[in-house]
Amino acid sequence: MFKTITIDFQPNKLSYKDLAITVENNSGISLFIKNILIFEDSELNPTNNDLKDEFFQKKVSYQSDNSSIKVPFDSKVKKLLNSNNIFSSLRHKEQRFKDGETIVIGKKAVIEEFASFEGGSNLFTMGAFSYSRSNLPVNTIVGRYSSIAPGATRMGTSHPIERFTTSNLTYETTSSAFSKYFNDNDQSFENFPTVPNSHKNFQPIVIGNDVWIGQDVTFSGNGIKIGNGAIVASKAVVTKDVPPYAVVGGIPAKVIKYRFPDDIIRKLEELKWWQYDPIQLQLSSTDLPIEDFIKHVNKLKQNDSLRVYEPNYVTADLFL
Repeated sequence: MFKTITIDFQPNKLSYKDLAITVENNSGISLFIKNILIFEDSELNPTNNDLKDEFFQKKVSYQSDNSSIKVPFDSKVKKLLNSNNIFSSLRHKEQRFKDGETIVIGKKAVIEEFASFEGGSNLFTMGAFSYSRSNLPVNTIVGRYSSIAPGATRMGTSHPIERFTTSNLTYETTSSAFSKYFNDNDQSFENFPTVPNSHKNFQPIVIGNDVWIGQDVTFSGNGIKIGNGAIVASKAVVTKDVPPYAVVGGIPAKVIKYRFPDDIIRKLEELKWWQYDPIQLQLSSTDLPIEDFIKHVNKLKQNDSLRVYEPNYVTADLFL
């Protein structure tokens, strides 16, 4: 029996943590283990509490698969979207969907009013005043005031590369071609010793608040988080998380610069101005110097003039 187990760690900037573990049993014998490197799985699978700290949509939660519901666009769906101010065109009030067109909604989608879906038929979690011109996967999460250009996509399956072959033979259990091959040879593909793919595929793209995603950006399928205020340049291939207010580009995407100095970024992250709606901000100009904007919003907060914006929202079950 263990009497005590003590774990001490210091996070670093990479995707693992240095751990020191002390284990003591009832006989007083201690075992000290140090210099352990472990992958922080929560980076790919943030908890719902993590999301609530970052996003202000009610009921927002992490969906690690592409489960969805499908409904035809009809008068009921049209009324639901219109009555909750969810748009499918940036400059037109009329819904662009055709009667009978299949609409695909993520099972955990939470869509705030004044969100706009301008491309494709997928509806996913999106905050107020954001728009997407891309048909992103249904488990995508987007904050408020974000702008997504056309052509953004998520990569397909990552294959294991440490095995004797990268072929789906080693992990895929539903291949029609392999099933037919085995059946033709009087055997069953189900008995073949496949091993699950070690890569996490089709994980959500989590896009923060005030993010700009350029045209034709490709995201890795292992779960990518784009920090608040970040910009992803057109045609970038994003394989790692993007820090807040970073400007990234290239293949693979790398940090080119930051929008603001470190102290300004820290103040903006603390301010979380995106939790308020535009009218509450009482702006004299939308082109204020960033320092003046921060001072202005902080003064409003000090005067108790701001309230967290709580718009209407819809969830997937309302489409049924």
